[in-house]
Amino acid sequence: MFRYGQVMATDAVTDLVTGTRRVWVSDTTSGLGVRVLRRVGDNPTFQVGELSDCEVLIWLTASNAEARARRKQSATEGLAAALVTAGAARHVVLVSSAMVYG
Repeated sequence: MFRYGQVMATDAVTDLVTGTRRVWVSDTTSGLGVRVLRRVGDNPTFQVGELSDCEVLIWLTASNAEARARRKQSATEGLAAALVTAGAARHVVLVSSAMVYG
């Protein structure tokens, strides 16, 4: 049985998802984007797709929030337009900065 906060094995996650899911990843030129694409490509449950036909949208640009803030850009800039284009998306993953200040 899965409990909140428990890390699931890849096979368990695969069992939860039926069929192949098309995934689109933003900011694929960054180090994080390259790693996410590699993980998606290694899993037969997922297939990298176009934004317009993806079922899972992974928004990575928020992970570089500090650099964007210096340029006075929002971490979610462009997300609304991406969501409109990704009309078939049923899942959205927003990766944000995990840094804590104070």
